[in-house]
Amino acid sequence: MNHQPSGPYGTPVATHYAFGSFTYDAKRAKLQCYGVDIPLKPKTGALLHYFLQHPHRVITKSELLDTLWRDEDVVEANLAQHVFLLRQAFATYSPGETFIVTTARQGYCFVAAVQTAAHARPSRGTSWKSYVEGRFFLDDRTQPSLERAIEAFERTVAEDNAHAGAHAGIAEANVLAAEHLFAKPLPAFTRARAEAQRALELDPDNVEAYIALGNIHLFHDWDFVAAYEAFERATWLDPSHASSRLHKARFLAIVGNYEAAASEIESVLAREPSSLKAITEYAAAALLHEDFNAVYEMTDAALSLDPSHPRANYYRIAALAFSGRYEEALRHTCDDHGYEQQFLAVTAFAAGRAGLRNRAGELTAKIDAEAHWPYVSPFHRALPRIGLDDTQTAYRIVESGIHQRDPLSVFILRHPAFQRVPGIDELRHAIGPQQRNHQ
Repeated sequence: MNHQPSGPYGTPVATHYAFGSFTYDAKRAKLQCYGVDIPLKPKTGALLHYFLQHPHRVITKSELLDTLWRDEDVVEANLAQHVFLLRQAFATYSPGETFIVTTARQGYCFVAAVQTAAHARPSRGTSWKSYVEGRFFLDDRTQPSLERAIEAFERTVAEDNAHAGAHAGIAEANVLAAEHLFAKPLPAFTRARAEAQRALELDPDNVEAYIALGNIHLFHDWDFVAAYEAFERATWLDPSHASSRLHKARFLAIVGNYEAAASEIESVLAREPSSLKAITEYAAAALLHEDFNAVYEMTDAALSLDPSHPRANYYRIAALAFSGRYEEALRHTCDDHGYEQQFLAVTAFAAGRAGLRNRAGELTAKIDAEAHWPYVSPFHRALPRIGLDDTQTAYRIVESGIHQRDPLSVFILRHPAFQRVPGIDELRHAIGPQQRNHQ
């Protein structure tokens, strides 16, 4: 016979919980958001269960470590990583809700209202299920996942055309596809703009729509005034929204305000010290500022959490290549996870600088093979030529990229490799005449 677990004095211990948009089945260790399974590591699930058993109470870090890691030698960083994983799962599926609050120098408090029942279940229509599927796939940022995210958001809109979040999701996915070269930029940015504007018609305070518009202004319009205003609006609407601060930080790094960019990222890391997105965004900003020691520090931190993380691996190789450590850069290999064009470009640059002209040429030929890619960025075609000291060809390629509004052309404003190209300031002026002084 199965017996329900019981607590002190025979009080039954709940095994089903509902909070916000989520349910948790403690017996099966299953977290769901409106029927969508959300995978959790066993210890992360155990942490969630403990929070659900003790809502609205500040739980000290020592209590959590003693309870969940009683027989293990662990440090607070282990606990912080599992808290981060929970927050990341919640933010992916329900970005507008807050569940875990950090209490300075004490611990954490689970602040959501928690219901317990045999079959606790929030009720929403099928459009909401499609929406949370879209948020899940959007967060992965690979080409197949972004395509699935768009499909899920489109199903949501088909069922509920007034769903502002789904319109914003379509905008975000198209922007990411263009930025990461998974789609031709012009049609992707065109659709993203229309969907973001539709989202704001439905919900004038939609943070994700402002983030999408900010990136459209940055990477496609090169209207830095409008980009700054969109990111400012997003962070003003929700000061605790990590994604808006990280996108704003990237903008600030591109236009040259490294200190302000670092400050934005540090505000996120203060709440989420193990956030891979924040850590790698810091590495990206430091790379543009040529603070290579900071890049190594940040990529070390990211790779200690996830050794296969593509962005962390890319920034590590890029920092080695652009700081003159060419042979070390060439010794690093990693799975590209859909970022092959980016890795090929920086590796070809390093090979050229190391005097390996044949290898640089082979890698360059792979980049130039346009039939292999949805879109070949002139930025990536120019980088190997710089490595080979063919700066005249690099200049012409960058110039053609500006004419076709290559989204990666904005990086020549600060990118260390392009300092080598004679006349680069003229091309930079073609990109940034509307730049507001944010320094």
